[in-house]
Amino acid sequence: MNKYYFVILLIFLFSNVLSQLTPVEKDSKYGYVNETGKLIIDYKYDEAVSVGVRGLVEARKDTNFFYIDKNGNEYLLSNKINFISKDVEALDLTLKDLEEINDNIFDNNQLKVLILSQNNISYLSPKIKNLDSLIVFCIDRNNLKSIPSEIGELHNLHVLDLTYNKIYFLPNEIWNLTNLKELGLAKTRISVISEDIGNLKDLEVLLLNGNKLSDLPENLWDLTKLKKLTLDKNLLTTLNPKLGNLINIEWLHISNNEISYLPSEIGNLKKIKFLSCENNKIKFLPKEIGENIQLDRLYLSSNNLSVLPNEIGNLKKLRSLDLNNNLILTLPNEIKNLIKLDELSITITKETNYNELFTNLSLVPNLESLTLKTDSMFHIPKEIGKLINIEHLDLKYNRLNYIPDEICNLINLQTLNLEFNNLEVIPDDIYKLKNLIELNIRFNNIERIPNSIGDLNNLEELDIRFNLIESIPNEIGNLKNLKYLNIKKNKLNDLEKEKIKKLLPNCKVYF
Repeated sequence: MNKYYFVILLIFLFSNVLSQLTPVEKDSKYGYVNETGKLIIDYKYDEAVSVGVRGLVEARKDTNFFYIDKNGNEYLLSNKINFISKDVEALDLTLKDLEEINDNIFDNNQLKVLILSQNNISYLSPKIKNLDSLIVFCIDRNNLKSIPSEIGELHNLHVLDLTYNKIYFLPNEIWNLTNLKELGLAKTRISVISEDIGNLKDLEVLLLNGNKLSDLPENLWDLTKLKKLTLDKNLLTTLNPKLGNLINIEWLHISNNEISYLPSEIGNLKKIKFLSCENNKIKFLPKEIGENIQLDRLYLSSNNLSVLPNEIGNLKKLRSLDLNNNLILTLPNEIKNLIKLDELSITITKETNYNELFTNLSLVPNLESLTLKTDSMFHIPKEIGKLINIEHLDLKYNRLNYIPDEICNLINLQTLNLEFNNLEVIPDDIYKLKNLIELNIRFNNIERIPNSIGDLNNLEELDIRFNLIESIPNEIGNLKNLKYLNIKKNKLNDLEKEKIKKLLPNCKVYF
C-alpha cells in the first residue's frame, strides 16, 4: 500500500462520521464548511484546525479555545486538571500522565466533552454518572480493567471510546446508551458481545477490532445505520449472511480472521467504499462483489484466491486492488473495465498464465502503480514489458536473480524499486527509461553499473547501497538532476569516491 492510501486509511479509521467540517478563511477570520461546501459556521475564529478529535474540530477566538461539532455547537475548551470553570464544557486531558481521575472533575455536570485519552488510568469511578450532560467521552489508551455499570446513565452520549484498555467484560448497562453514534471497543480483550447491542439503533461507527471474538451477536446485523465496522484481528470463521442488512456501510474491515468465504449478500452493500479482507482463508469471491459499485479500495492479500469473478469489472470506481500472497493464475479480461484502477499489488506463481495476465493488465487504462511479488520464482517474466503505461513498479523482496531486458520497454516508469533481491546485473538498455526519477537497487549483488545510466536525464534519486560495486562509470556525471546518491557498503576505494564527488558537485552523496 503506498503512502497516499496509507494516510487516507489512517484518517478514515481514526476520524468518525461526525468530523465533517473543514476550515475556510476570509479576511483573516476562519469559518467552517461541511462536506458539501456549505458554510456551517461563520467567519469568526482567529485560528482553526481542520482535524480535531472524535467528530470535533478545534478553533480559537481571542484567547479562548473551543471544540465545535458538525452542527456548529461550540464548547469552551480547557486542558487544566485542577481548576475547571463552570463555563468550560470541554475538558481534554490527553497525555497528562494521569493515574487516576480527580474527583473534582465529577462535580462539573456542565461538561459535554471529556477526553482522557493516552494516560495510565486504571479505575473509572461510579461517579461518572454525575456527568450526565456528556456527549463525547473518550478514555481510550489507558489501563482500565473494568467499566462501572453507572456508565449506562450517560443517556446523552453520542461518542464512547474505550479502545486500548484491558476490560475483558462489559457491563450490561452499556447497551442502555441508545443515543450512541460511535462506540470504540477495539483492543479491549473482550470475547463476547451481548445481543443487547441491538438496542443501539443509531450507531454509525462500531470498532471491535483486536479482540477475542469468535462469534458475533445476531442483533449486530440489525444496526442498519452503521457506516463503519471494524472486525479485524479477531477469531471469526464466518460472516453472517445478515451482513447484507448493513445497507449504509461504507467501511468494512474483516482482515486477520479465519474467514473462508464471503456471503453473497455482500452485494447488498451498495455504499461500501473500503473493504479489507486480508489474511483470511477465502478461496473465491462471490460474483455479487460486482454489485459494490462504490468500492474505492479492495484489499484481499494473503488468502487462497486463484481467480476473480468476471463481475470484478463492474467496479468502475475501484482505485486500489491488493491481491498479494494469493495463488492467482490469471485475471479476467473484464479487468480492463476498471477505468479508475491506478494501484495494483499481485503475486504471480509458476502456474500463472503470464501472457494472459500481463496482456489484460496492459488494457487497464489508468494503471500507474504495480507491486509484483513472485512465489518460488527467481525471475520476472518477459511479458512484463507489455505494461508500457506503468509509472511506478515495485519488485522488492523477491529474490530475483535477473530482470528481463523487456522491463526497459516501460518507458513511462518514474520509480523502480528492485531492493532486496539477488540481482547481479542491471540491463544496459536501462537508458530507455527516460522518465525515471527514482531507482532503488540496494541490497543486491550488483558488481557493475552500466554506462547507459548517464542517459537517465530525469533521475533525481539513486540508491545502490549494499552491493559489490568497485567503480561508477564517468557517465554518471551527466545526471544533472541527481539530488541524492547513496552508495554505502560497496567496494569503492578513496580515489573512486573522490571522482564521484567531482562528477556530482551538486548531489548529496553518501559513502
